Amino acid sequence: MFTSSFFSDRGVRTMRGSSSVVMSALSVAIAAVMTFSAFSGAIRPTSHAAPTAGVQSAPGPQPTFAGTGLPSLDPDDGKFFGVAGSDSQTLEGVTIVLYVGVPAGGATFSVGIFDGDVGASWDDGSAAFSYRLFKDPLKNGTTAKPLDTITSAQCINDDWYEKSYSTDNDSKAPSGNYFYRLEAGWASGVPVAQFNNFKVRTSGQISVGADQDFGFAAGPQNGGDPVVGSGDPNPGDHNDPGANSYNGQFTYYFYVPAKRPSITFWDGDNDRADDTNDPNTPDTDPDGPGPAVAEGVNPGAPADDSSDADVRVSPSIFYDILDPQSHLFTNNNPSGNREWEQFVIGDAASNPDILVTYELQPGLWRYRAQGMDAHNLNVLRSTYEIYSTTDLPLTVSPAPEVFPDHTLHTHDNQTIYYSHTVKNNGAMDDFSLQSQSAHGWATAIYADSNGNGVLDPGEPEITQTGPMAPGQELPILLELQIPDLPSGATDLATITASSTTEWALQGSATDTTTTNSPPNAILSAPATVPEGTPVVLNASASTDPDGDALQYRWDFEGDGTWDMDWGPDAVVTHTWGDDFVADPVVEVRDGEFTSTATAHVIVYNVAPSAEVTIQLAGDEGVTGGIAYSIHITDPGSDEIDFHMTFGDGTGETSFVDCHPICPDPYPSPDVDPADTVASGTKYYGDNGVFEIHILITDDDGGVWEATYDADIANVIPSVSLKDAGSYTFDEGNGIALEASATDPGSDDLTFAWDFGDGTTATHTFYNDGIGPDPAMSPGGTFPFTAMDTAEHVYGDDGHFTVSLTITDDDGGSVRIERSVDVLNVPPRIDAYDAFAAASFKLRVAGEKWHDVRLSVEGRDGELAGVGVTRYPGSPDDQSATIPLTRISLLSGVRVVLYYTPDDDPVNGQRNGANPVWVVIGLPDGRELRLHHTFNVRHPTTWTWEPGAVMPFLSSGGVTVEATASDPGSDDLTFRFEYGDGSMTEQTIFNNGVSPDPHPSTEVNPITATVRETHTYAPGTYTLIITVMDDDGGVVQVSVSLSF
Repeated sequence: MFTSSFFSDRGVRTMRGSSSVVMSALSVAIAAVMTFSAFSGAIRPTSHAAPTAGVQSAPGPQPTFAGTGLPSLDPDDGKFFGVAGSDSQTLEGVTIVLYVGVPAGGATFSVGIFDGDVGASWDDGSAAFSYRLFKDPLKNGTTAKPLDTITSAQCINDDWYEKSYSTDNDSKAPSGNYFYRLEAGWASGVPVAQFNNFKVRTSGQISVGADQDFGFAAGPQNGGDPVVGSGDPNPGDHNDPGANSYNGQFTYYFYVPAKRPSITFWDGDNDRADDTNDPNTPDTDPDGPGPAVAEGVNPGAPADDSSDADVRVSPSIFYDILDPQSHLFTNNNPSGNREWEQFVIGDAASNPDILVTYELQPGLWRYRAQGMDAHNLNVLRSTYEIYSTTDLPLTVSPAPEVFPDHTLHTHDNQTIYYSHTVKNNGAMDDFSLQSQSAHGWATAIYADSNGNGVLDPGEPEITQTGPMAPGQELPILLELQIPDLPSGATDLATITASSTTEWALQGSATDTTTTNSPPNAILSAPATVPEGTPVVLNASASTDPDGDALQYRWDFEGDGTWDMDWGPDAVVTHTWGDDFVADPVVEVRDGEFTSTATAHVIVYNVAPSAEVTIQLAGDEGVTGGIAYSIHITDPGSDEIDFHMTFGDGTGETSFVDCHPICPDPYPSPDVDPADTVASGTKYYGDNGVFEIHILITDDDGGVWEATYDADIANVIPSVSLKDAGSYTFDEGNGIALEASATDPGSDDLTFAWDFGDGTTATHTFYNDGIGPDPAMSPGGTFPFTAMDTAEHVYGDDGHFTVSLTITDDDGGSVRIERSVDVLNVPPRIDAYDAFAAASFKLRVAGEKWHDVRLSVEGRDGELAGVGVTRYPGSPDDQSATIPLTRISLLSGVRVVLYYTPDDDPVNGQRNGANPVWVVIGLPDGRELRLHHTFNVRHPTTWTWEPGAVMPFLSSGGVTVEATASDPGSDDLTFRFEYGDGSMTEQTIFNNGVSPDPHPSTEVNPITATVRETHTYAPGTYTLIITVMDDDGGVVQVSVSLSF
């Protein structure tokens, strides 16, 4: 994966000596780097500005160079590798490692360095620089075999310095290719405020080594360099003085050897003018040790696409990535000044900037930075080698082998397998496996685990070999699915093993499959012939796509037995001696493949006939039905097949009659006429008109058939009612009835109950127990019996007629009735009372420690009570109160005070007296004050019952209350006769609104409470409470009141 580490800030430079341009933030090349997981998504198209012109270079036309170079071969395009010294606010002291590859068999190669000197054009400073060349056959960074060192003093300002070398075995890789490593860096330490730009070319293949930082820069670099826009009169690798055609674009290629789910591209210090913070990138200092700079803080110093035309290339820097499938991904918002920023293409797990759903494929990828201003340095770290062209890279290891090739001649419409072996000829590696048919036929690769060349159960489909040691072999199988082809074809299937470490390291095998086209058999014959007549069977129209000579063989009965062996005869004759349905078969062959064709020949006979006697009218159910009798004859010796359907969907009556044996042989050897009778009775479950169909066939296809209509009538159901125990009962009670009904057909039955008081109940019983019976349902259950129960409660008295009507779904019905007498029930008085409300206060004075209790009592005991014990202190504080309390006057109310000095505390004395006051209060505020003195020495005073209490209690009004109920849905009228010649009356409606109708259909038992207040004068009275319902029921109670 690429991990980018490329940030650079450059100090103040003066360009052309005329304007001061601050270039403190050099554009940073995009670090293309990959973090993997599967993806899908949108592709953003990109656009970029046309390049502007440039200036400066050395004179002299030169021949076109045939090799490769980085960053480019054009000496006038202002594009360089860049290495900075310290104090340049960039990655200082970077050594750029490049590789030179020479194809196997090459005897010599050259290395050229453009502007490899220091100072003068395109550079800044004079510190020595060196280019060290090593033999590195395995590209593993060895320094054991130095080849040469080229110094900056040897190199030429603004021109190419070229040297040639011979290859030898010390640089030879296992693949036979030759590899050399070129390290470009400061000759001694890291100088201060220095900057060196250069290009490298070779007659071989140039690349930037993987897993390193390398910088690339754009001129002008100093005040003497031609500025952007100076132009190039001779584009290409011709070196022109004062030329600079820099266009702001750097293009690199790299190879991804295996599928990846996501890729992360790092960019930094791009000086993007309008950069904003990237949410999926941590804020990181570009050089590592320094303080972090938040993204978006420094858009550039100056921002890319600045106002200085000497270095500006519009628009502001952006970059795009092109994958092997031509998907273009554009980052229009790379980093600002001195910061990292990542650009992720991948699946959801990778937190991507662009979400994709397909897996990234191996192959050639392109990274292209655009709009990068001049006088900037960018640094790129690449996990993969960087190349200047799309040429396949030279490999270190030899290619793997896939063997052997196969050639097969077979037929189409089948799946075949080819056995191969993959052999690793290089270092430890893992190879991806791919297969492809030239015709696009489906292919797959399987592991041949046991090496037997056959796909066995459990052997898996594979796309990679897994790690293979040097010299290791792996048996595999190529599956090829040959489709059903219209003609023969030759297909070339290729199976390829590709290294997952070196992209161009591949080996393959080919399997050639040729298919032959089978012949096309065509047979013609007459459709019908009389029995005993010779029939001509003609297959002369049969063809072979390949023009092969054909042979024929025949099966006249189509029974799988060949009646004639192979021969050249395309036309034959055959005679069937009996009526017969024949499917003769011809098989045609071309020497390898065969084809068959079939004809259909009917040798016809005489059809059977029948005399029918049938009853075409009847009733539904088992007591009705229709009778039939069919007399069947056939003059031939055929097997008779009889079918009779009755139009009710319940199946058919059928039988087979064989003569003389069953089944009838084919063909029948003898003539034995058929003569048989089919008879019976058919019962229908429902009324309607039903189509009866009779079909008689013989075994040779003869047919006799007839259709009749049977008219079936509906029959009404019958009903039985189980009587109730009594049809006379009280209101508020109910009646339970049970009835059963039977329909002779398969009809649904509906029970309709009418209870005579305006209420009804309907219950339908479906014949199938699920849903309504269709209009004609002769196939249901019949006869059909259903039982129903009905319960009803009458809320009011009256005479009612209960009826039950049974109806079937065809309109037949029957009705029965019963009379019901419902008796009124008088109401009941559930509770009554006459009461007053009063409070009672007790105040005690006199001798200490003595106690007094005030008790309000009825016939059943104390209704309320309170006590006071005399303690030291004011008598005003020695009191207790019974709050306002309901006092029932029916219970013989009396007020009694009890004085109990014998149970006083120890410090009490059995002497003295205690005056007490009783204050009785009414709700209207009136009070009755009563006084008494208790004397310890006079026990007769210890119990005091004051008089005049009842008259006072009644003077505030006596409340009379009654609660009554009625089991019916009647209204209730309450009458209170107070015994003093006055009375009140109040009616409570059952429905709470209006008088109860008669009869009331609702079942609504009522309970009601009525309360009235009456003022009595002292005396004795008889209170009469009467409750009446609206049907004349009466209940009454009387009580005596004394005041």
